[in-house]
Amino acid sequence: GTTLGTAASTGNVSAPSNFAEWMNSDTNPFGSSVYISFHSNGSTGDPATATARGVLGLIDSDQGTPNQSSLALYTGRQINNDMGALNGTFEHNWFNRTVHSLAGGFGEIDLGGGAEMDATIVEVGFHDNTQDSQLLRDPRVRDQIGRSTYEATLEYFDNFGGLNAPVATPSAP
Repeated sequence: GTTLGTAASTGNVSAPSNFAEWMNSDTNPFGSSVYISFHSNGSTGDPATATARGVLGLIDSDQGTPNQSSLALYTGRQINNDMGALNGTFEHNWFNRTVHSLAGGFGEIDLGGGAEMDATIVEVGFHDNTQDSQLLRDPRVRDQIGRSTYEATLEYFDNFGGLNAPVATPSAP
């Protein structure tokens, strides 16, 4: 496992996931925990020209964890599909990407071969896009993103964690 000293000394980029691994500290078998981080992204830095929108689940391309691609796909797809189904409910319609995950070099989820859990980053929107940034300020949107992530996590554990057809609890009225 990762020691707290390692988590404290590697800087901000990998500290959150290293701390999650330290908290897990070999108490559970692989596949019984996940690490999901939420970020917003920016494509141009200029709201007047930013056209990128929507959610992506990120995959670390150089040291991904065994089922990281699935976790990233499940979260990206679930959020995009759920939010798209709610078009007309919020200030702007959701932009539903046809590709729900993206691979690249992402230090926060670069856990290496000894990782204790699968990990992904969910880019929940583009903060330099006016419509995405307005949606992300809406607590109902943030609540639905959390709900969709919960449902994607159930799908992950159904496929890789030994749960037998888990059923999501209903949302509060």
